[in-house]
Amino acid sequence: MENKIVILSGGFDPIHSGHIAMFEEASQIGDVVVLLNSDSWLIRKKGSFFMDWQDRESVARNIKGVIDVLPFNDDDGTAVQGILDVTKKYSGRHICFGNGGDRTEKTTPEKSFCAENDIEEIFNVGGGKTQSSSNILDNWRDSPRSRPWGEWHSYREFEINNAKAKIKSLIVKPGKELSYQKHNFRNEHWFVIKGNATVVLNEKEYDIPTFNVFDIKVGEWHQLKNKGTEELIVVEVQFGPECVEEDIERK
Repeated sequence: MENKIVILSGGFDPIHSGHIAMFEEASQIGDVVVLLNSDSWLIRKKGSFFMDWQDRESVARNIKGVIDVLPFNDDDGTAVQGILDVTKKYSGRHICFGNGGDRTEKTTPEKSFCAENDIEEIFNVGGGKTQSSSNILDNWRDSPRSRPWGEWHSYREFEINNAKAKIKSLIVKPGKELSYQKHNFRNEHWFVIKGNATVVLNEKEYDIPTFNVFDIKVGEWHQLKNKGTEELIVVEVQFGPECVEEDIERK
């Protein structure tokens, strides 16, 4: 055990009980080095990230048995470059590449690289898959997100022809309004399904009655208002190169 390094790679966003079991078992085999995927990798895979790299790094580094947490180039979607970085940094150590219960030899793109470079692969580290970061985040996204003006729900994200799309709903309380804002990477298509919307677009105001639509292009300043006496419900379809909550600029 003294000479072994066990590499664990992933987004770990957020870290959950299944990850902890994997870390604990890996630490019984050797010293654990974490290859932590980038924020951009999470955006490509899931549409957004819950915790940024620095926060995820801080959590992972403080798990018992972890001796190092490293960034790596994950543009190709694999951990190959990271594994290579570990072999160079820890030259002379016996390197193992650990995989959790959701991966097999057939679903591990790093397999051929490991075989060619005498890196031992270990599977089912931490036992079967008991939890999923994606499921946790899906449940979190499906929950209403409260705001001073009302609430919003996120339903589904898509990737089509290298473009992203997301479906949300906005429920605006009577007399409330959202901030005046613009987005640099996404367009928005609004469909009013209850109430009457007032939309400010580039300083000009429009009234949008029930069952009518309104389109907002990338870079256009806009604001949604509910001047009515009943709640306003708008279905929002976002589409563009990126559909993340961080893409917002307010006045």
